[in-house]
Amino acid sequence: MTERNTDRRASSDLLEAFDASTRSASAACHFGSQIQAAVDTLKAEVSLGRFGQPLGLAPVYVFLASREVRYVTGEVHGATGGNGSA
Repeated sequence: MTERNTDRRASSDLLEAFDASTRSASAACHFGSQIQAAVDTLKAEVSLGRFGQPLGLAPVYVFLASREVRYVTGEVHGATGGNGSA
């Protein structure tokens, strides 16, 4: 193989790699926008307009694990963000 053919082959390989990475980035961007659309849809279904966070739910777990809850049996405590009962 001559030096010129080697250079052409290297250039061709480089262009193919660039094209593949561009397609991958485009697909990732499209997939990312689909995920964001799904997240936005789910948030719109929650009255508070946001997802619950562990620090917001931790006090409920602590209460349910405490002795003060001895009288509570068979109850459902829904963390629904204001969407009614669980």
